[in-house]
Amino acid sequence: MKADGDRYLEAAVKIEPKTTEDYYNIGCAYYYLEEQDEAVKAFSKAMKDGSSAAMEMLGEVYLSNGQNDEAKALFSSYLSTDGFAAAANNGLALCALAENDTDSALSYIEEGLKTAEDSDRENLLFNQIVSYEKRADFDTAKSLMADFLAAYPENTAAQRENTFLQNR
Repeated sequence: MKADGDRYLEAAVKIEPKTTEDYYNIGCAYYYLEEQDEAVKAFSKAMKDGSSAAMEMLGEVYLSNGQNDEAKALFSSYLSTDGFAAAANNGLALCALAENDTDSALSYIEEGLKTAEDSDRENLLFNQIVSYEKRADFDTAKSLMADFLAAYPENTAAQRENTFLQNR
């Protein structure tokens, strides 16, 4: 049975894309419809037009399909591309976390934070907390979470994660 929102997503993918943002949004719609091949096509087009958000989502498609090597290759290829380095480092950190390699994840996060701005910074800082949780270093994770929530109080994922941490 399809979800109620699927009909809106199906309508969205029928729109003729004209801009990079259109390709990105269509890729997201395909992703949520679980039409991975079509999502890959749309995100790839948006990436070629300069969308770092599309690169992140394409990596997410690969990770969600267990294609960690493809995700790593994608993120690695964008490390030296202007405007993509922080997001690429975050993606590599997610790949490392998927392999329970918290040392590498924290190295990628540290590197990404050197150039990160806005949402990239928020994502890297959040994944830094997750890395310490995976290490079972809950004291460090709690300390980082307090700072994170002070900077990003509206982040609902962090609010949920904080509830988990408070029970550790």
